[in-house]
Amino acid sequence: MRFEPRFVEYEPKSDKVFVYGYSYVKGASSNEERSERSYEFAIKISNYAPVLDYIDTYVGKPRTKTVLEQLQRKEENRRKHEEQR
Repeated sequence: MRFEPRFVEYEPKSDKVFVYGYSYVKGASSNEERSERSYEFAIKISNYAPVLDYIDTYVGKPRTKTVLEQLQRKEENRRKHEEQR
């Protein structure tokens, strides 16, 4: 398995760092499969040194606060439309 980062984004709202790129996995057949992958980090400072406070990884693009808010609004609108039917 290998990971090729494409971009890094710091989000002040959540104080998180997002790293987005491609993950490559080679199976027994030697065929390499590529997928989008994001890493999400929260880094704190302790005794003048960075400490990894939180890490998450998932398939797809970064789930920034803005993206999560947009998804939540879409879901709320979808529910409202279903209730009106």
